[in-house]
Amino acid sequence: MDPVPQNSYPIGILDSGVGGLSILRALQQGLPRESFVYFGDSQNAPYGARSEVEILRLIQHAAALLLQRQIKLLVLGSSTITTVALTDLRSRLTLPIIGTNPAVDLAVDATLSNVVGVLCTRATANGKLLDDLVARFAIPKGVRVLPTWHNDLVPMLERGETDTPALRAILRETLGPLVMAGADQLVLASTHFTWLKPAIRAEFGDAFGFVDSAETVAVEVANILRCEGLSVSTGQGGSTTYLFTGNLGFARAAVAALLNSDSALEATEAQNLVIQSPSPSTP
Repeated sequence: MDPVPQNSYPIGILDSGVGGLSILRALQQGLPRESFVYFGDSQNAPYGARSEVEILRLIQHAAALLLQRQIKLLVLGSSTITTVALTDLRSRLTLPIIGTNPAVDLAVDATLSNVVGVLCTRATANGKLLDDLVARFAIPKGVRVLPTWHNDLVPMLERGETDTPALRAILRETLGPLVMAGADQLVLASTHFTWLKPAIRAEFGDAFGFVDSAETVAVEVANILRCEGLSVSTGQGGSTTYLFTGNLGFARAAVAALLNSDSALEATEAQNLVIQSPSPSTP
């Protein structure tokens, strides 16, 4: 029997929960022939509130599970994971690994007020990665970058709360000061926060232009596949396998609501949810 060619292997996406589904959606739309394996560690979310030692241990375990699925490329689905684990994983693994970075450079290019907000996690706000991006892209152009975070946002989104009174109150508390400071661009530095766009728009109108990390990651993945000769060039649409830890009900609801998927879901283990479905076709 001929071996399965490597370019037919799936792309792995690793996140602390449902946030990385925004990257998955962008990848499914841009690369409809590719197959994907998504791992969401909802049981241990939010990573942004954990120590770097804890995060690294969790990511190493999750990456090992994805490698068992013969992935050809690994996407780290949040800036928190990228900040803590990218260097370590690249030193251990031979496959291409794509991180998710706050797209500060794009926001700096787009701002008219020279003030940019970054909605992120505490780990990203206090990490070296964001400092390096600000020093590289913002400071030379005289742009102020204002990070902000709230520890309850990611847990609320993990529960499927994309627009509730409690969520709106947190958005006013967290983003209101950015409006007062004159920020006209908002970097969504966690892929979880893609799902906040409608609520932010409803609360603040057109105060912000959004810079979404999920979309920039999808472009980078497509470029890497092409350069490495790993793209699927023939065949119909690929498939997607979802692996979740934690509450299976929340995982089912998230996949159904956030990806507008009504595919049949199958729980195969008490601690692992495995869902297999065709990838949606490009609209």
